[in-house]
Amino acid sequence: MVRVIRPPWVLAALCLLLASPQAHAQSASFWWHYLMTQNGRGYTIVNSAQQHGNGSYGGQCKAWVQNVVWQASRGVVWLPQNDPSCMWRWRQSSDVRIVASDYRIYLRPGQIVQAQVRLGSGALSPHTMIVLWQNGDTISVIESNWGLNERVGRRTVSA
Repeated sequence: MVRVIRPPWVLAALCLLLASPQAHAQSASFWWHYLMTQNGRGYTIVNSAQQHGNGSYGGQCKAWVQNVVWQASRGVVWLPQNDPSCMWRWRQSSDVRIVASDYRIYLRPGQIVQAQVRLGSGALSPHTMIVLWQNGDTISVIESNWGLNERVGRRTVSA
């Protein structure tokens, strides 16, 4: 009988090739939740959002942000829908951690802001955007559908 000695990396590569899709999803979840810091997750979201050029099609603001976060997290995080009793709030979810009523709190890159904004008609509407940076009362955001054109854009907002 001949015994074949294989280096350990061969076994590891074979295990990776044979791993199920669920194992890959679990590893993405482990990466997102345990290996990355909150700042790391934020910058990953910003980098994913920055792949969309000004004027590119993004669709509705909330759907665009959901897709950006889904891509950034490698399919781990899907942001919840709006709360039907108060349309500018998120539904409950383990992925929603901070709820604040004043945007002038310290915002970090990659955090998602959902605000109630006044349209030209005077009506109020929810709008969702991703923070790029904050300096005092000024924040820079990337968003889709500001101006109801379903296009991606960047803007700076001051208090």
